Amino acid sequence: MRAALKKHRSLHAGEKEILAAALRRAAAATGAGAGENGGGGKNAAPLRANVVANVTVVAPRQFVAAWKSLGVDVAVDVAAAAFNKYGQTREGSLPIDVFVDALLTGRSRLVGMRSDIRKGAFVGGKRRDADFQGKILYPPCRKGVFTPSGWDGSEAARSASAPDATLELEFVHGYARDCNANNLHYTNTGEVVYCAAGLGVVYDKGIDRAGPHTTAFARWTPFLKDFSSRRRLSPHALRFRHDVRPKRRPFFRFFFGHDDDVKCVAITRERDVVATGQLGRAPIVCVWDPKTCETLATLRHPPGTRGIAAVGFCRESRLLACVGMDNNHTIFVWDWRRGKIVAECKGWNDVPPKVYGVVFDPFGPDPSAFVTYGVNHVKFWTNAAFVPEPPEEEEAAAGKIKSKSNSKSSARRGAVAPPPPPPKKRDYSYVEDSGKFGPVCDKHAVTAATFLPSGRLLTGTPDGAIAVWGKDRRIVRVVRAHAKGPVVLREDGPPTHHGVRCLKLRGDDKTLLSAGADGHVITWDVSSGDLKETGVVGAVAVKADTVTPGGSSASAPIFRGLDCMPGCDVFIAGTRGSDVWEVDDTPRVLIDGHEASLSGVCWHPTTPGEFATASEGELVYVWCARTKRLKRAVGLPGNKARCVGFSPDGSRLAVGCVDGGVHVLDAKSLRRLKIIKTHADVVTDLKFSPCGSMLATCSADQFVDVFDAKLDAYKRLSRCAGHSATVRHLDWSADSETLRSVCSAYEILYFSPASGKQVMKNQRDQKWATWTGVLGFDVMGIWPDFADGTDVNAIDRTRSGRHVATADDFGGVKLFNYPCVVQDAPYVLGRGHSSHVMNVRFSPDDGTLISVGGKDRCVFQVRSPSHWFPYDRDRVVNADP
Repeated sequence: MRAALKKHRSLHAGEKEILAAALRRAAAATGAGAGENGGGGKNAAPLRANVVANVTVVAPRQFVAAWKSLGVDVAVDVAAAAFNKYGQTREGSLPIDVFVDALLTGRSRLVGMRSDIRKGAFVGGKRRDADFQGKILYPPCRKGVFTPSGWDGSEAARSASAPDATLELEFVHGYARDCNANNLHYTNTGEVVYCAAGLGVVYDKGIDRAGPHTTAFARWTPFLKDFSSRRRLSPHALRFRHDVRPKRRPFFRFFFGHDDDVKCVAITRERDVVATGQLGRAPIVCVWDPKTCETLATLRHPPGTRGIAAVGFCRESRLLACVGMDNNHTIFVWDWRRGKIVAECKGWNDVPPKVYGVVFDPFGPDPSAFVTYGVNHVKFWTNAAFVPEPPEEEEAAAGKIKSKSNSKSSARRGAVAPPPPPPKKRDYSYVEDSGKFGPVCDKHAVTAATFLPSGRLLTGTPDGAIAVWGKDRRIVRVVRAHAKGPVVLREDGPPTHHGVRCLKLRGDDKTLLSAGADGHVITWDVSSGDLKETGVVGAVAVKADTVTPGGSSASAPIFRGLDCMPGCDVFIAGTRGSDVWEVDDTPRVLIDGHEASLSGVCWHPTTPGEFATASEGELVYVWCARTKRLKRAVGLPGNKARCVGFSPDGSRLAVGCVDGGVHVLDAKSLRRLKIIKTHADVVTDLKFSPCGSMLATCSADQFVDVFDAKLDAYKRLSRCAGHSATVRHLDWSADSETLRSVCSAYEILYFSPASGKQVMKNQRDQKWATWTGVLGFDVMGIWPDFADGTDVNAIDRTRSGRHVATADDFGGVKLFNYPCVVQDAPYVLGRGHSSHVMNVRFSPDDGTLISVGGKDRCVFQVRSPSHWFPYDRDRVVNADP
């Protein structure tokens, strides 16, 4: 084109003038000039010149004709591509001056000259600012986006307002199985306390036995039916009915005081106060009430501590010991009610974590004495400043009691009773004494510890045995108990066996429970004050029909946490598979969870309340959101799952894997129907077309493949190429004619699924069946200031098109109004995840949101009621304070 223009230029007419004149002549010849003034006459020539001078736009066929007059043959599809590249009006015409400048002006000068390009999303509260029409460049999108046709800025006002919905955490599937010390406890009311992700969780089993359907979700059902009936109820009427309805406690309560992974949990001897510690540069330990989940104390540790590996209460519940994750494994002993550190000791000098737990002596004379244990060590810590109360003081105390009774009689005679004595000030100065392993056994990683009333210490070993320590702080006996279990990697690197991780003394102080990697919980008689192999009272084999990567089988769980219910023989156990069991006459799983990193989630399109998740543990689970239970599961041997997707009719479930394969399953039986292997790298996303006839997959190999899903053939129809980085997200158009893909290079591309060719036509007015890509005009306001493009991992738009949810790298799930087109748009923040939140998906009725937390291995089930449900406006966050 430029070469042809050079041939036509002259001394008095440059290339721009020649091209502009040719385009105007072609437009006038088929436009106004070819109409009433095209028949000739005296005034024909002057009117023609007038018309030519006033022409500002050109249509595609006129564009082709103009270039033909200059000696260049331009095809119609090439003309359409030029219109798409250089910009067009709502009527599909190309502005002549814009095209001439773009073709014949340098890029740097053109950027400065053009006025139809905007930088950044709209500014909330400025209606004129949102009236802009044209191209918008915003970070991190690489090539910019276009406003849709007919955009008048009215929806930007809603985008700048607070969302008319809320996020209420309803259920958490999963359990923090990677804690080194016991993190599972009963409260004095029989509820279960444990940690999951960044939460403290209180589980009320009593309500669960009454039926999981008695949750808050079901309580709203009558209101929903009334709302959909002919007698329409006002929001005020609904709110009033909610307030007067008798409230039942949900069977889950959550403590939200942490902002990172919770790594340890402890409970007082009275089982009425809980302490939880987290990771962080300056980590905190929260002490809270399990009945109300209200914070009683927040203990902030010095910067550089990195995290809290273990916590433990003394028997008086006055002291709380916290083990840091710094290189010295510093032990902080707190008087937590006063918020004061009373002692600070160096626990172990090595790269963390080397100290696994801390246990106070509940029976010895010194209530402040404790032990720490971990890799190749047990340390006994005694308070050198402790002074036992002599017998004389005990007699004096008895005398005070007598005088107190005498004072009552004197009070009747009018005498004044003496004031009570002030509390004694206690000093703490700890001295350490390392335990001796030999000659009975070699040094090993100590995995659990508990005291007996006789003062003996029992510890777990990696080979499944229990070591008995004498009063001289030396191992005197090793009792065989459990199998070694599988080889696992310690957090500091070396391989080891799982061994015995759970030792728990019952409330009668005469019976001990131990649990290991063989699925057995053994009951020991320790009434003599010692543990011997002949002291086995009984053993419970915990086995259930579970799904493993090799298929369904009766498997033995590997126990990581254990506690006994006060006053009975029931106990609860946490497993390495992120499950929580309760064992009585009929062992059962209370909480199911994934064992490995979790990324994939999708909802069943036709079965209410059913959704699927996929993890790199080679397992795919199908859940029921109403009963909060696992419905069915399947193992994929040797295939780590990354993403899942149901077909539109719900009959097929496709699973994308890390090795580049795609497994197509029957959605009901989870029987495998087909294995597809066309990608060379991990499959990052997949979706069936709205018509159900095609399946699209994208991968880290930078390709998008489209398969024929008819008759379960899954033959590849096309391969879409053009991305320069990992393709992360896919969306289909509502008519199944176009694919939109977003890659890690922050580029949006469009493809024809039938041919695999890139679609160059502008898609600003395209209707999309889903919106899960993190880039685009409709979601340009979700990005916070200074975001680097990887901060938002996934998004999902509601079916109603009213809201969009995002999953980010900071453990947050945010709910925005949709479209979200203004900077610093307000949002509702959902907290609780401790890792990168990898995915979010709304249910088909928009009432429930599922988020999956990557390496925290948790599935969060969140209610998202609409604006006429009462909610707390204080949880609405404006990103720009």
